[in-house]
Amino acid sequence: MRRRGRAVLAAAVAAGTAVTAAHALGRVPAWSSNAGPKRFSISGHVDGLLPGRRLPLVLRIRNPWSRRIRVTSVGARIAASGRPCPPRNVKIDRFRGSLAVGPRSTRTLVVNASLGAGAPAACEGATFALTFFGTAVRH
Repeated sequence: MRRRGRAVLAAAVAAGTAVTAAHALGRVPAWSSNAGPKRFSISGHVDGLLPGRRLPLVLRIRNPWSRRIRVTSVGARIAASGRPCPPRNVKIDRFRGSLAVGPRSTRTLVVNASLGAGAPAACEGATFALTFFGTAVRH
């Protein structure tokens, strides 16, 4: 019987992707990788967060390899906005499960983003840079 080898893969950092509180003025361009080892990439954006409201954050997961991968986890780190609105006011749900992404293709994954119900008024219009991370196994 032939056994399938598994390799744990790291997601490329998607710096420059953002989550924006209500009344924001546009998008931050998606990050593109520079030279180095190939990694799968994760990008996403959401606008219009209001205190206590959850919105869908659509993530695009790109597989650069010639073999299928199965994404098993995705998360995000939230950077400071430069306003008196701490990143702890923003929550991005983590994904844990199984999402197959075909060779050299892209899939979408929806997680929830929210701004805490007690977020200060300074959060209105704030933009937070997100850094996505994740793991996958090759099939």
